[in-house]
Amino acid sequence: MRIAVARVSLIAATAGALIAVESGASDKAAVDVDMSQYVVRADRVLPQPESWRYVLVPAGVLERGKKVVVASGYEVLSNLSEKNTRVFVEELQRRQLAGTILWPTIIEALPREPMIVVLDRTRQAFMPADVDVAQSWESDAISTPEHTSEGFVSFEVADAGPEMDSRLTAIGRSSSYGTMGTRYGGDVPMKSGTFDGAFDSPKLMRPLSAGVVVLRARDGVVATLINADSPAGMSRLGEEMIAAGLSKEAAVFGMRSMSNPPPLWFREGMGWLVYTSEVSRKKIAFAGVAVDFTGQLVPSLLTVFQKTEKLSFNEVMLAGAFTHYCLYGNNRKLAPNFIQFMERLEREPVSEQLFKECFRRTTKKMEVELASQGRGMAAFASMELKGRLPELPAFSIREATQSEVARLKADAFITQGLWDQALDVLRIAYWRGEREPEMLAVLATLEERVGSVERARKLSKALMALPKPPARILIVEAKLRYRKALEGKAEGEKLTVAQIQPVLTLLAQAVKAGQNTETLWAFFSEVVLRGEGKPHASTGGYLVKAAERYPRNSIIREAARKAEGAL
Repeated sequence: MRIAVARVSLIAATAGALIAVESGASDKAAVDVDMSQYVVRADRVLPQPESWRYVLVPAGVLERGKKVVVASGYEVLSNLSEKNTRVFVEELQRRQLAGTILWPTIIEALPREPMIVVLDRTRQAFMPADVDVAQSWESDAISTPEHTSEGFVSFEVADAGPEMDSRLTAIGRSSSYGTMGTRYGGDVPMKSGTFDGAFDSPKLMRPLSAGVVVLRARDGVVATLINADSPAGMSRLGEEMIAAGLSKEAAVFGMRSMSNPPPLWFREGMGWLVYTSEVSRKKIAFAGVAVDFTGQLVPSLLTVFQKTEKLSFNEVMLAGAFTHYCLYGNNRKLAPNFIQFMERLEREPVSEQLFKECFRRTTKKMEVELASQGRGMAAFASMELKGRLPELPAFSIREATQSEVARLKADAFITQGLWDQALDVLRIAYWRGEREPEMLAVLATLEERVGSVERARKLSKALMALPKPPARILIVEAKLRYRKALEGKAEGEKLTVAQIQPVLTLLAQAVKAGQNTETLWAFFSEVVLRGEGKPHASTGGYLVKAAERYPRNSIIREAARKAEGAL
């Protein structure tokens, strides 16, 4: 039995078949690039350097037979104490492991590049005001990084939790809910899914306040800003709860970013179950939290199903309780009904009649059952893994370099669309003499974007000369070469194969290096459309897949139509 959670599943493959090139991706190089200084034409007092801690949390790779699940890593910038930073990162690692085992399809919808996390207790990190709005991120569905790359860590487990895995990887068989890392060592003996287990201490949880965990994404960069400060008169938030909030936001965001995402109520309900999952050194338990409506008005289930915008907390709890009940309640007899319901929702609008046909009861009757479920121990039935869990990889906490501070803050600005602020923080670091390649690659990206072509060329030339250029500079170099090819061309005049081939080769390298975004594929499509004749068959195949992944992008669709004749 399989429940579909992802709506379009593109074949995972390396981008090597796109164009036969070697990857130009790099690990973060421990070198500085020799560059000339910018000329500052006005007096300016530079702000004092900022003091932050830096942690790199490598990606986790779960190997289950031939199936490989990759959970993206994190780059953490923290101004909490070293002790509190360590508690947060350890909890984040445990939730990273839990995700690869218990909700792998959601995990696979997230990017392969490390997510940026700014853990801020002093409000240095520009917390945005519009905390309710998140932009859809373009998921990494067309290529898969090589799992043998340096830095990957994984572990093997003997099919832990097969029931949960199947439920979260297929709501509707006929449909398609569709870098860096660390390899956990050894085959780990675990007790797989036990649905009759209960939490040692049943608990009620409340959500984090709006603005505590804010996730943003743009152009393939995902950043989470965490306000770790405590308002006056309120107890301090624990790092464990903050990490739970981050895992919930990432899960909801992963589902939302799918090309044809599941309904709002499912995303929010599943996110609540992820948030309330318990992780520790000896146990991982999914969805083992009470949902108690005692003394409260139970929301209308049909109204929750019909909503396309923000749900109230009680509506989120109801959506979570409904999902939990269908997965675990009544001896799991409702799972087939749930499958049918989700399959039909892909083709039909939700209605009372549709619900009744699938579940053989009205939504009102289901509301009564859910309220009753919340008062009994059945509410605590969960998917648990007990025993000797794998050792999580060691990590180090150190003082962040000013290049790292500038790069990560700039990327966080980029996710909010604050391009000028991002460029400013990078230029300040450059004026101070910072020359780390990854920072310079982001600076070059922004210089090219704002039209500072000569600055971008100087940066790109120096970075492309490195043995392993940063992945992002490959896109900058491709754009610069495309600009050069267009010089002197009339509007609409086609480029030769010799002119576009170097550009496409660089973009293929960038895809293979993990820079796999809608923005990149739109640019790739623009180059293909400007070229003479039809693209190579391998290029055409990937453009067709890109069009499936981004069906609303007209440029990608047009390039795919041109490419289809080459297949």
